[in-house]
Amino acid sequence: MSTKMEELGDAVTALTDSSAGGRQLSETSTFSSSDSARDNDLFDFPPGLVALLSVIYGSVSVIAVVGNLLVRGGEALLQR
Repeated sequence: MSTKMEELGDAVTALTDSSAGGRQLSETSTFSSSDSARDNDLFDFPPGLVALLSVIYGSVSVIAVVGNLLVRGGEALLQR
């Protein structure tokens, strides 16, 4: 299966743009394990920061739901 991935990774795709008067656009795509290792470093954050931001995001979500429920409850009481 790795040979199949290597064949796909080394493929060259040529796209023809007919709206631009037949101009050809070519795109070369290669994949290697070093590329994926480099991509993992793109979003390298400390776990503590991820945990802190997750707690903050969860708190904001819970506060929003509680606030919306209070507003809906107030509307229901005023319509009676």
